[in-house]
Amino acid sequence: MTWLLTARLVTFVTTILFSTIVFALSAALVSETGGLNFSGFALATSLLTVVTVVPIFVIDMLRKGTFFSYIIVEIVSLKVLWIFWLSSGSYAAWTDSQMMGLACSFGIFGECISPYMAFDMIQSELVLPDVGGASQVCGEIKAVTAFSFLLWILRNSFPFLRYASL
Repeated sequence: MTWLLTARLVTFVTTILFSTIVFALSAALVSETGGLNFSGFALATSLLTVVTVVPIFVIDMLRKGTFFSYIIVEIVSLKVLWIFWLSSGSYAAWTDSQMMGLACSFGIFGECISPYMAFDMIQSELVLPDVGGASQVCGEIKAVTAFSFLLWILRNSFPFLRYASL
């Protein structure tokens, strides 16, 4: 029984840590690119996660029998976060593959670049300079995607820990 409580503690701490990482990366993406759609969504999801998970974690550690300690409140709030993290990871992966795929592969980066425009630029052998650190932006997009899916998996495993620790 003690190992389940320890696993629950590790899950909460890891969730808070990964959410903070996604928050920082998404804020950097919003700042650098002027706000890709998925970066704003990932920013909001990570902020919502920190605002939700920290009170549940802290209040449950300090007091027993409060509203936040009810299983239904915890399961519903964490399942909503589970949906948000799945959506955030999927949206980031789609953005990476559809919108930024050619730009990241060939070092072409602009404010609004479509795969067709990038293909036309490659055909005419026009290569744009590395505006705003395309490799850095591409790396941040991949990191947001990875951490979003890690948080989705982490949120998916949590209900088993909660039910088993009762």
